Amino acid sequence: MPREEVPSSTRNEFLGAVTAEHGGTVNAVGNDQINNTYNLSIEALHRRIRYTADREALDREMRAVVPPPGLEAQLATLEHSRVLVLAGGPRTGLSTAARHRWHEFAARNAHLASERLFADDYSELTGDLARLSAPSALLLDVSHTPSFVRGLTEDAFGKVQSELHEKDAYMVVAVGIDGLQGAERSFRAAAHLLGRPDPIEVVAKRMSGSGRLDELKGDERFLDLVRDLWPPRAAEIAEFLDGAPTTTTLDALIEAVESQANSWSAELRELVHGPAAAGDARALLLASGALQGAARDSISFAAQDLAQIAGEKDKRSVMEQRSLEERFGDLETILTAATATFNHPNIADAVLPFAWNQFPNWRDPIRAWLDRLLEPGRFKDDTLANLMPRLLSFAAATGAADIVVDRAARIAAGPGGGSAGRRRLAAELLVAGAIDPTIGQQVRHRLWSWSVGRSGGNPLVQRVVAEVCGDAEYASRFPRNALTRLGHLLGSNAADVQIAALDGLVSAARYVPPPTLIDRLGEWAGRARPLQGAVSVPELVVKLLSDETVRDRLRTDWLVRDPLGQVRALWRAVFASAGQGTARRAVGAWLVLADGADAGRRFALADLLVEVARENFWALALLNAVADELVHGSRSADPEVYELRAYLHEHVSQAKVEL
Repeated sequence: MPREEVPSSTRNEFLGAVTAEHGGTVNAVGNDQINNTYNLSIEALHRRIRYTADREALDREMRAVVPPPGLEAQLATLEHSRVLVLAGGPRTGLSTAARHRWHEFAARNAHLASERLFADDYSELTGDLARLSAPSALLLDVSHTPSFVRGLTEDAFGKVQSELHEKDAYMVVAVGIDGLQGAERSFRAAAHLLGRPDPIEVVAKRMSGSGRLDELKGDERFLDLVRDLWPPRAAEIAEFLDGAPTTTTLDALIEAVESQANSWSAELRELVHGPAAAGDARALLLASGALQGAARDSISFAAQDLAQIAGEKDKRSVMEQRSLEERFGDLETILTAATATFNHPNIADAVLPFAWNQFPNWRDPIRAWLDRLLEPGRFKDDTLANLMPRLLSFAAATGAADIVVDRAARIAAGPGGGSAGRRRLAAELLVAGAIDPTIGQQVRHRLWSWSVGRSGGNPLVQRVVAEVCGDAEYASRFPRNALTRLGHLLGSNAADVQIAALDGLVSAARYVPPPTLIDRLGEWAGRARPLQGAVSVPELVVKLLSDETVRDRLRTDWLVRDPLGQVRALWRAVFASAGQGTARRAVGAWLVLADGADAGRRFALADLLVEVARENFWALALLNAVADELVHGSRSADPEVYELRAYLHEHVSQAKVEL
């Protein structure tokens, strides 16, 4: 029988929402020796981010995929049109299927580089395509961004296709089922509806050689249960069967599979709507879902907070109140009272979304309750570490990004805000939200709003935004996005925000593509009032080139070739806006960068400065003064760096004579 849907996650990948097994809660590790609550919570969030971005985990997932039907026809479409659009509904495995097509096409075309794109709209997509420097197989998953497909006209599709031809690139695009009609209109024959693979094959491939499967496949009851399942559900059945004791009888196993395959929504509805659904039991149910894995007394105290915020009043005296065993016993149809753990691991993620969707008038009390739980010192154990990843699952299942962004803002700027621990906690929560396929676009937009001060410009929140934009996962996925927000923050009138933004820029520069970084610096330098006059671009160049990791990342053949003239444009702007002291530091930092480059590039990077300065007498005069100062002012530099200084001085002097 088909399983009734319960909102738990709108993720469309087989790996689904991150569970305790994958770092969803602190209890997943068990050996954490960190005592600080914030550190526990930060680590819990970081495990989730690592799992979401774990390339090896995704590769392992590919090996377990049963390809949906139509593989050869769809790869032929990709070969012919340069674009393959796959459309599917939620919980169909669409994202995994699109990734499989992308992997398979790249494997058959070994000369292609593989790259995932994270564009939010057509403008960002064209920017991503413009910076491609090698033939590529691309993957763009916009299955949770229906506005993206709606904004793609036939003319826009033609331009995308033309750009792909020019770059010798091929792109697989995943869109939600609500975007199929638009995709068929814009992408024409390139759009395909996702087909369902045989669920029995999915179960078989994901089981670790269990002999029970052959026995099950011979029973019509089992076949009836799984024949209509999409891959994510079938994968859950396989995981359950793998963990079943070998002594379980066939009848008991099928009965357990039926329970697994059917929805637990009936139990939830009974607890929420039934005759025993008192306010106390409802509050305890929601607290158990939000804090699954925490101690029973912490869950009980949290439930009392929720009941109080919702206006429930317990008129009993302290001595008349019920024990934990009695209170959790009200939920015994769905959890084990002794441990406060749900009988099915996925129910915890379903509870809050279920209440959110069924009771709209509960939403404000739930928001206020979450804020109270996040107050500093509210819990002394690992309770907060259990709550933080659950917030992300809750927001993803409901599409309510404010559950994440407003809580992060409160962590950063509410009671206890300003401490390094709470700032890091808020940043990790926002990074995890920003890379989530469901709420990511909303979170990233709020980061922009905060960075330009349109949400009040709270310096405590803006410092968190700077930390988010400098994060490795964020900066590598959304490089232009990160640099744009950091540019706004560098123009802040608050000194601590400027410092945070500068640190964030250096951190981001370790991960963004060098052309993107150089292009953005040149853009800032070319403004009439660069970065609102707060931090000069020559000073940014000095700061960036003082970081060894950034220097190593920039030492590429691209920097010497400068095919689009971005490096030269940056130095024109530096010479035009820098005083002699700043120019000296910038040129000196550039020569340190050049010294660490390959032999064939060392002097070429110095020559590039002379070439730019030749274009303008004043620039040449400035570079000449700088070179003279670098050579005669101090001999404390490394001998090889000093050799480059002398080389630059000689060639600048020669260019000056020629001019």
